[in-house]
Amino acid sequence: MPRESTLHTFEAYFKRAFSPLMVMCILYSEPKYVYEITQSINAVSNNRFDITALYPVIYRLLEDGRIKVAYEKVVNRRNRYYYELTEEGRNYLEEQITVYGELITMVNKVFEKRMDGD
Repeated sequence: MPRESTLHTFEAYFKRAFSPLMVMCILYSEPKYVYEITQSINAVSNNRFDITALYPVIYRLLEDGRIKVAYEKVVNRRNRYYYELTEEGRNYLEEQITVYGELITMVNKVFEKRMDGD
């Protein structure tokens, strides 16, 4: 039996695909800096959903105009950037939540059909 690579598991693909939406959901109510984003994700997922490469996700969302730097603070002589959703990001997130719900419904139907033996 071939050994499954940890880089190509369903869970790894799912996390990679879902990471931008997770970050956007975390930023929905208030600006946060990267450490706060990480802590929020850990808290809501009971440490099950970690984003090992969070900065590339942040940079992609910035580049796509879905988040922006709300403000920055200097803490211990280091810049701390706080990110927030843009209006475009809010709209995109709402659309994707709808799409996600539709996909989950479809997948659940497929799973149920399999479980029923049809």
